[in-house]
Amino acid sequence: MSAGLPTARRFDHIVIGAGSAGCAAARRLLDAGRTVAIVEAGGPVDDERITDITRMWELWGLDTDWRIRSEPQEHASGTVVELPRGRVFGGSSAMYGLVHARGVRADFDSWALQGAPGWGWDEVLPVYRRMEDFEGGADEYRGTGGPMPVALNHETNRLTHRFLAAGEQAGLAVNPDYNGEDPLGIAIAQINVRDGKRCTSWDAYLEGVKDDPRLSVFPFSLALRLTFDGDRCSGVVIEHDGDEFALEAECDVVLSAGSYQSPQLLMLSGIGDPAELTAHGIETRLALPDVGKNLQDHFLVPLVYASTRPIEPQRANGTECHFFAKSDPGLTAPDLQPILVAKGLPVRGAEVPEQAFTFLAGVIRPFSTGRVFLASADPHELPRVDLGYFSDPQDMATMLAAIAKCREIAAQPALADERGEELFPGADVTGEALEQYVREQILTYHHPSGTCRMGRDAMAVVDPRLRVRGVAGLRVADCSVFPAVPSGNTHAPAVLVGERVADFILEDAAAAAAAADGAAGAVPVRAGNAA
Repeated sequence: MSAGLPTARRFDHIVIGAGSAGCAAARRLLDAGRTVAIVEAGGPVDDERITDITRMWELWGLDTDWRIRSEPQEHASGTVVELPRGRVFGGSSAMYGLVHARGVRADFDSWALQGAPGWGWDEVLPVYRRMEDFEGGADEYRGTGGPMPVALNHETNRLTHRFLAAGEQAGLAVNPDYNGEDPLGIAIAQINVRDGKRCTSWDAYLEGVKDDPRLSVFPFSLALRLTFDGDRCSGVVIEHDGDEFALEAECDVVLSAGSYQSPQLLMLSGIGDPAELTAHGIETRLALPDVGKNLQDHFLVPLVYASTRPIEPQRANGTECHFFAKSDPGLTAPDLQPILVAKGLPVRGAEVPEQAFTFLAGVIRPFSTGRVFLASADPHELPRVDLGYFSDPQDMATMLAAIAKCREIAAQPALADERGEELFPGADVTGEALEQYVREQILTYHHPSGTCRMGRDAMAVVDPRLRVRGVAGLRVADCSVFPAVPSGNTHAPAVLVGERVADFILEDAAAAAAAADGAAGAVPVRAGNAA
């Protein structure tokens, strides 16, 4: 065993990935009296750029970032998109924009309708309420006393209030709680902040119990491959400081490595599309052709305006104002979620002045899908990611609607003494030229989902209780299990999945124990004394 790591090798449960879902799952299993190992390729947060909520724009490309890059996007002018993912305690919750958004009723009800029973809004709402500690107080939609703080932003930028007023002038309602009954409207974002600092999933769920003797933490440890005993997943081989060793699970292994790396580890372990595995010399253990498929992501495009007044220093998270809207009133859920940023954000191939602000036009109900696939059989190589942006042309139409709404807001009187010219793409850029700008400037919203989709159909990777189909003792719990990406930021739904996988594990164990007790205590009924 490598120096400085726990000496135990066998546990009730192994959780691979200390991110948004993994930390929640580990804590709930620990609370139930189980022994838990959590394996994380990164280490503890030791960088004030992570804890300081005003510095979120500095987090990409650090040592705590996996630094994944997309394949050149076929339908987006060959653009390569940076895909930041957290390699640190808390995972991507140490990098995201701090926005707490749950998704909407229609998201979860559609999951249940399309093959994931038990995931309807009425089933997930109580879990959301128990995991929250909402500063605004508890009601039928919101919860208090949970591990995840949901704070209101009391340090808003001057421009944020102008954004709100301009949005209202453009016909959007100002929404005091977009996580309540109705998400529509413009709002100041609710944020996962405690005592003025970023609260990652590690901070919320595990920091306070990290010395519990039932919890074993394996930092800076790369999961190389899953191990099996017959048709049961028995553990994982990890690498630390160049040494390899095996961890064993008495019960379940929970794979929470994220939408890019959960399918990668499955494929490296022989679970996936046989053609893909064979191409890399990997023996197929279990044929699940949709591993890595169905990749969905929200996406953004920047519109940058010159500011006629000095931009204030950032005092809170950089994505503090957003709105939810529909590109078509006939939709049952919003498909637009632009972000209004009191800062000039980068534009590829251009220099953005310091005195500027940005509208990030955002699409959150994409039709396009992509895939995650292997670069090689070497677990040290990052997976290859094709986001498939604009492979469905409807997404371009939706993005143009998002841009049009942002331009409408920018033109309102509330911003008249703040707004200079539209620098990028420029007010005269319309039609095909605007579509080309969109393709060249496409950005991820950092919400990849769907690559280990749950369902009951033959192509689903996991069942609705998050068990990998065809192998015992292995579950996936992160955004990769979403049948469709929800309408909003994905940190809160990821934590929800972590909470629920622990529920499923404990419920299934209790049911199995009850069945065993019943079988042991059953009295055989003889023909002569049957009632």
